[in-house]
Amino acid sequence: MPPRELVVLGLDPGSTAHGWAVLLVSLAGARYHSAGHWAGSAARLVRLLHHRQRVTPADPACPPIDLVAVEVPGAVYKLSCIKQLLLTAGQAGRALGAAEGVGLAHVDVAPGVWRLAVVGSNAPHDALIKDKLPPQIVGWPARSNAHVRDAAGVALYAGRAALTGDL
Repeated sequence: MPPRELVVLGLDPGSTAHGWAVLLVSLAGARYHSAGHWAGSAARLVRLLHHRQRVTPADPACPPIDLVAVEVPGAVYKLSCIKQLLLTAGQAGRALGAAEGVGLAHVDVAPGVWRLAVVGSNAPHDALIKDKLPPQIVGWPARSNAHVRDAAGVALYAGRAALTGDL
């Protein structure tokens, strides 16, 4: 019998800092658990949350993670961004490797794929994501940044896709 709810860790990696969000996703909707911004190794963040540790003292202990979903960059829009893209892709790969290393199910998600499914457009418009994403997640905090919202969008997409067999 497929699970009724998944605890999904979504990651929006950057070259040195990463947005993350833990959501409880069901076919009926999603609930916010915790989220934040992490400066350091994306792989270490995955291992911390897998071991149910708090990222900051204010965070609630993480429930057991069922799925790690990582946004993986796939296109270069400006030549000046190549170094940033390669560093970000490296962090994404290390996060996926850490998930595999601790035995967690994991999936890489292209930015345009989750955006189209979650907010109805594959374009990287932060204002659209800020408007369309929070109403889909019960308990979403009043304040969040674009990195954290992207991580939540990745988690929401991957959780729904896993529950419907579309992953």
